[in-house]
Amino acid sequence: MEGKAILNLIPICNIRKLILGTSKANLKKMKSRKGNGTTDEILQNAPEFCEVKIICEGKEVVELQMFESPSLRYSSGSPKSIEGQIQNQNQEVQNDQSIGCGGCFRAKVMS
Repeated sequence: MEGKAILNLIPICNIRKLILGTSKANLKKMKSRKGNGTTDEILQNAPEFCEVKIICEGKEVVELQMFESPSLRYSSGSPKSIEGQIQNQNQEVQNDQSIGCGGCFRAKVMS
């Protein structure tokens, strides 16, 4: 249900980058193709213009490795670098005056 709601908002709010958090248990389900959770639904059905990243235990999961590798692997980025990416995105949001979703949401930037 949450996945469908998020998928519906992606084109409405013109979301180009989406970062999702998941647990190790859900990651294993997705890897074994048994996943039917929110993250899995969004990952499989997000429009091509929306870049979806998955974070597990503070590290970015590399999508191809997640589905093709015998073991779960993470990108070489440290949790700190991911925090830096999020801060950069927040800065972009602050600089972009066109943020909004037709008035249905207010942009909230946490610094």
